[in-house]
Amino acid sequence: MPLSQAHGSRRKSSALRTVVYFILIAACAFGGAFIASLLTPRGMAAAYAWLIKATAVMLLVLALTHAFLRRDLLAWSDFGMTARGLPAAIAWGVAWGALLAGAWLAAVWFLTPFELDVNARVLLLHFVAACGATVAMGIAEEVGYRTYGLRALRERGGYWTAALVPTAIFITAHVSGGVPWLAGVLVVGSASVLFAVVMLETNKLPLVVALHATTNFIQDNLLRTSPDSSLFQATFAGKIADTDRIYAWIALALINALATIAVIGWSRRSARTARTPCP
Repeated sequence: MPLSQAHGSRRKSSALRTVVYFILIAACAFGGAFIASLLTPRGMAAAYAWLIKATAVMLLVLALTHAFLRRDLLAWSDFGMTARGLPAAIAWGVAWGALLAGAWLAAVWFLTPFELDVNARVLLLHFVAACGATVAMGIAEEVGYRTYGLRALRERGGYWTAALVPTAIFITAHVSGGVPWLAGVLVVGSASVLFAVVMLETNKLPLVVALHATTNFIQDNLLRTSPDSSLFQATFAGKIADTDRIYAWIALALINALATIAVIGWSRRSARTARTPCP
């Protein structure tokens, strides 16, 4: 059943507990970074360091969320985490993520043309570590923003409160990490709304994690590449002007908005079809 149609958790979360949850989720990012700094030897390859950090953040978020779910008598299966549906959910998430990231890349190429070359310097172990980090961070972010807190906000404030409040926190976290505020609002924010809507409409956490991780994987290997852990290297034609960046951010926001509308339309149509009696 879509989360947008759910009747609520078995024990309704208080407003204070929901606020505390999101504060602690934000703290997990800083805590994971601190733990990683203690565990990462000086001079370690960036891909390995990123894997350690992402794994630390993921484990903290999973442990915290599990504790809150138990407190409210919820289970991971309430968010679509079932063995039977896992393969299909992941497959759909990967497919949707590839389609979405492909649209992003096409928009960026149209506005700021670039060429792709095979990265001859890629190291297999670094590539694997980077992939593991991408998956771990995708799990951390989607569990942190699309499970317990999302459900609690949906129950207390409605559909769009559940979509927009975690998005505001998500934007703030990225901007504080160095993302330009306009890119944070237009790109990170619109993607967060899209991921929230997918979760609200499908209630399938594995699908949303796969969707998010796939978009990040494609970007990390085709656009925002690393010298030794990406499969390709992107070479842009000339210097990118600030206005070109802004146009690209706007284009990505529009793509995400259209995808959000498409998901809602598809879900509503599927629900109407399911309710229509057979002749």
